[in-house]
Amino acid sequence: MAAVVDIPTVRTFHPLGGVKDEEIIAHLNTAIRDFSRTVFTNEPDEIEAICCQTIYYVTPILWAKGMNNFAGYETVYSSASDIEKFQKSWKARADAAVNRGNTTTPASGKIRFGAV
Repeated sequence: MAAVVDIPTVRTFHPLGGVKDEEIIAHLNTAIRDFSRTVFTNEPDEIEAICCQTIYYVTPILWAKGMNNFAGYETVYSSASDIEKFQKSWKARADAAVNRGNTTTPASGKIRFGAV
């Protein structure tokens, strides 16, 4: 499908307060490459997967800049392991968008085996 995803679109999923656009570009480009061979059933799922993957990659920058960048999370995310949980939630959301509506083969390119 090749949806066009830009930084303002990523910021609709999370504002990434305190992170400059220039600091997001490389991570957005990586997320786009991550899904370049993925077949999505619709464009909104592709956009969501790319945006969530970008946020997953940018999370360490948020942490490095300080907890005040996690508006509303200041008292919840107080250690690196808590930040990993925050990061994993965005990764899980990206994975869900990848596999939403996919009933035949995994869109992520990974091979899944099942046995009866």
